[in-house]
Amino acid sequence: MSHVVALSDVDRSSVALVGGKGANLGELSRIDGVEVPAGFCVTTDAFRQSHRGTGAVPAAVASSITAALASLAGPTFAVRS
Repeated sequence: MSHVVALSDVDRSSVALVGGKGANLGELSRIDGVEVPAGFCVTTDAFRQSHRGTGAVPAAVASSITAALASLAGPTFAVRS
């Protein structure tokens, strides 16, 4: 299972996968005239894996996030929680 999903791959039916904010950003990206920068969502499953009492992000989740960040154009990015 992937730990991240591109915004272009989510919509309102993806709430269980990426949460409400992520699903809404995916929907916004489909509206003509609304500019949503390329991005990705960390899945709810990956979030749960990262909060299982150890306080550490599992290596597989960290690797997925690092790869997704590297795929974005430019050295800067915004984080939305």
